[in-house]
Amino acid sequence: LEAHRGPLACLVLSSCGRLLATASDKGTVVRVHSFPQAQLLHTFRRGSLPATILSLCFSPGVKVGERYEQSANLLCAASSTGTIHVWSLDAQRGAVPASAPVVRSASAVQLPLISGERGFAHIKLRTPPGCRCTVAIRDTLNENQPDQIKHSLYALTEQGAYYSYLLDPLCGGECTLQDERRVVPSM
Repeated sequence: LEAHRGPLACLVLSSCGRLLATASDKGTVVRVHSFPQAQLLHTFRRGSLPATILSLCFSPGVKVGERYEQSANLLCAASSTGTIHVWSLDAQRGAVPASAPVVRSASAVQLPLISGERGFAHIKLRTPPGCRCTVAIRDTLNENQPDQIKHSLYALTEQGAYYSYLLDPLCGGECTLQDERRVVPSM
């Protein structure tokens, strides 16, 4: 599988093992492929300026009875700019149309020449640019509305800062800060 023209900086498999997300060292585009079939499903734009993608994660979904609901319907990426982007994989507008023009590289890899969908939701961390971090998504059933899933996003920085955010699954946009604390003492 060659997902980008340059070297990979980050990759992650979904918890169900059916999706693979990749980011190149340029960090402007994140791609999602079926796994192991390697079919390109989505191309998402992180930004136009290069940045290092530090962490990628899929939403795990929630277990309802014997099966998982809404597994891997969100993809989250943390970059060296201190920004976390969240994309919805359910949105058909994020899918690469079959008619999208492609370019053939020297290795005959076909990559779509499209701008890619911008993030559905985002977070700007209170950290200096270049600060490394990792992100995770937790899905739970909403106690007040059991037919809706609540998405919590977590970020942990190399400086020991922990952030917890709530994502609005209908409107997206800026995520709401729920908790912020130090988990590692300052040096």
